[in-house]
Amino acid sequence: GSPLLADRRAVRAAGSFHMVERGDEAAPAGTTSGVVDSIQQCTAGASTRAVAVGAALSSLIEGYSAGVIGGALLFIVPEFTLETRPAVQGLIVTSTTMGSLIGALVASRLSDSAGRKGTLLVSSSVFIMAGLLLTWSPNVAVLVLAR
Repeated sequence: GSPLLADRRAVRAAGSFHMVERGDEAAPAGTTSGVVDSIQQCTAGASTRAVAVGAALSSLIEGYSAGVIGGALLFIVPEFTLETRPAVQGLIVTSTTMGSLIGALVASRLSDSAGRKGTLLVSSSVFIMAGLLLTWSPNVAVLVLAR
């Protein structure tokens, strides 16, 4: 069989996560691959599955955001005369990914000091302020910062 379909096992040292993927048989035509079976065979706890679903959804939202801003660039480029500045257009699109990276680094320390509720309050406040800044962006720098 193919190396991708060979038996694979992932075991965390603590023993809290154990997953066995499908063996050599291929999935029948019209069905999903071994991914669904792997998820069903996963003996991870509910919190581990919730984290995995959250990570998958956040990636989906990042991609959606990049797609939406790609459409919005049709209006942003003429507004800020960015026709000859593709690097700035790229910065506008990727600024959410950079913001997510910075937010993840800050959130861990913030949650240690302010707790869960404090972190959610700060996160919500930043989200509202960024939304207002995006609405009334006078220049590209504010637009990138708000995204």
